[in-house]
Amino acid sequence: MLRNVFFVLIIFFGINQSEVYSQKNGVVLIFKDGTRLKGLGKKLSNGTMKYRKNKKEKARFIDLKDVEKIKIYKKDGVYFRAYKKIKGTSKYKYLELIEEGKLTIYRKFKPVYLPTDRNGQPLYFFEKNLVDYYVQREGEEEVTPLISSGFFSVNFKKVALDYFSDCEELIDKIKQEELTKDDFSLIVDFYNYECE
Repeated sequence: MLRNVFFVLIIFFGINQSEVYSQKNGVVLIFKDGTRLKGLGKKLSNGTMKYRKNKKEKARFIDLKDVEKIKIYKKDGVYFRAYKKIKGTSKYKYLELIEEGKLTIYRKFKPVYLPTDRNGQPLYFFEKNLVDYYVQREGEEEVTPLISSGFFSVNFKKVALDYFSDCEELIDKIKQEELTKDDFSLIVDFYNYECE
């Protein structure tokens, strides 16, 4: 009996500690109307963030569709995230904001599920991460998938020629394959600094 009580207490305190730990990240929520909330937060899987101003305050839930971007403070650095609607779909994704400018860039790392043998060891390895990249011009509400990896990938050249149609010089470089999806950062820089 005493062993069962001890076990229940360990589970209770473990759950309680994980709740405190999960709320430990400092965040600044920057809303679409320009207002800001600073406090502690944890993103939930349903497109909301559990937020509290401090550890003593009761948590509330913020709809991330109302938030422009989230600044997250972790032990290893400061990160920016955004919950964005994907163009041509009704889906939203929680993305990493990697560069802001005339053209803003987001990315999403995709989990890799590998088949395993009887001992749980992967049967083969990928040499690089699967990453999707999204772009958004100033004034656009949705993000456009530009580069995707994995089995269901977008046709980069087709999407890029359509998306960058307002910059003839960049279109020519993509058509002539001077710039390809492997030159993604150069394409972004070219668009941000050379296109008008």
